[in-house]
Amino acid sequence: NLVQFDNVTISETAAPLALYRFEEEAGAQTFVDGSGNGHTAGCDAANGQCPTLGNNGRFHNAAHFSQTSHNLTALSLPFRSSSMTIAAWGKRDSPSSNGGVLAKLDQEGGLNQNFQLGVSDGGIVYCAHNFGLLFASGTANTDWHHYACVLDHEAEELRLYEDGVRMNVQIYDDPLSGTAALSIASNNDFEGTIDDVAVFDAALTVDEIANLM
Repeated sequence: NLVQFDNVTISETAAPLALYRFEEEAGAQTFVDGSGNGHTAGCDAANGQCPTLGNNGRFHNAAHFSQTSHNLTALSLPFRSSSMTIAAWGKRDSPSSNGGVLAKLDQEGGLNQNFQLGVSDGGIVYCAHNFGLLFASGTANTDWHHYACVLDHEAEELRLYEDGVRMNVQIYDDPLSGTAALSIASNNDFEGTIDDVAVFDAALTVDEIANLM
């Protein structure tokens, strides 16, 4: 099978487990999984948690999130015990704004099984897995940037990317587990616009990450 992103087609070996393009109409409370795997995301409109839609995205439209309230969840995405990659385009409202772009947080057996990707004040890009934190000095502006974190089970590596460039790498030996929902913009509350969120149950190569751009 082939999966069509906004600007590139990728093969089944690197096809996403979930893909959110945010092309929905204003007021939407559910968000289509463009991978075809049925992992629909949703927001709580009654509590004002839905993002603003129809914003100019990196490709076509995108969703804007407020640091104080907006977030989405996809409940049906389990952790994988093998490799995973999480990636998204982000455009912060301010160079000093902080926020998690993507996160899967779970509590099992007293251990915080987590996998998260975000950007903080001054453009510091970070990726966290369980109790480890990998970070690098990224670009401190309000332009669009592509962020990705790769959990490579075979190589026992955690790899962090900005705009297709590997920024840092760390050895890891903890597999993922748990059943937590994928949260978009909820961990540390991202403030800005997000586009083309993708989750893969594989460790993408640098070339495959470049193809997402």
